[in-house]
Formats: sequence, structure tokens, C-alpha cells
Amino acid sequence: MSKSISRSIAIAAMFFFTFLSAQSFGFTQGDVNQLQNTGSCKKCDLENANLSGANLSNSFLNGANLTDANLSSANLSGATLHGAEVSGASFSGATF
Repeated sequence: MSKSISRSIAIAAMFFFTFLSAQSFGFTQGDVNQLQNTGSCKKCDLENANLSGANLSNSFLNGANLTDANLSSANLSGATLHGAEVSGASFSGATF
């Protein structure tokens, strides 16, 4: 294989992996499990998570990323959301 082709493949591979590592793929199941099991998920990544109808009363979600999360009909009474990112999140029918 010529040096120019090898170099092009290497550059393409570096670009591909750099691009993938910079992408946000949304919530992690571990963070959702932590929230469900402990009621606390400080600074968790819950982006795009479907938490509709969840009982999150008295949960600690300080600094959590809830961007585009579905929290419709969720019970958030007494929940702490200081510093949480909620842009695009759905709170339709949620209880506060």
C-alpha cells in the first residue's frame, strides 16, 4: 500500500474516532439505575432518558443533565434540581 493511501486511512480513522468521542449519546443505564435504586443521581447524565411516570419524589438531581428527557407525568414533588440542565425536557403532567 502506498504511503499516501496509508496516511489517508490513518487520518480518516483519527477523525472518525475523534468525532465519535465528542458525541453525546445520551443517558447511561447505570445513571438511571442509580436514580431508581437510591433516589440520588447528582451530576448524572440522563439526557434523552424516558422517565415518564417515574416516582422521583424527594430525589436529588443536582447538576444532572436532563436535556430532552421525558419526565411527563413524573412525580417530582420534593425533588432537588439545583443546577440541573433541563432544556428540551418534557414535564407535561408532572407533579412538583
